[in-house]
Amino acid sequence: FPTNEEPKTVSGAIIPYDNRTIYQSGGTLTSSDRQLAYVGSIPLGSKIIDMGKEYKVESEEPYAEHYADVNLYRLKAVTNNAAN
Repeated sequence: FPTNEEPKTVSGAIIPYDNRTIYQSGGTLTSSDRQLAYVGSIPLGSKIIDMGKEYKVESEEPYAEHYADVNLYRLKAVTNNAAN
């Protein structure tokens, strides 16, 4: 959800990147990052929470123009460095 909006529950597929894609990214992707396949539009910078893990929508990957109404987003894992 964008930072200025209330959270809402939606359905999509959160997919881990394979090791080859992570390696080929040259350090821009980690094993904690994910892809999101979603029918609809999500603003860049939005926060996604899945199973207690938080991600930020970093970019939209060109996918929808070839495959129905599905948009594919790159999610960057957010780490909370707050002291316990």
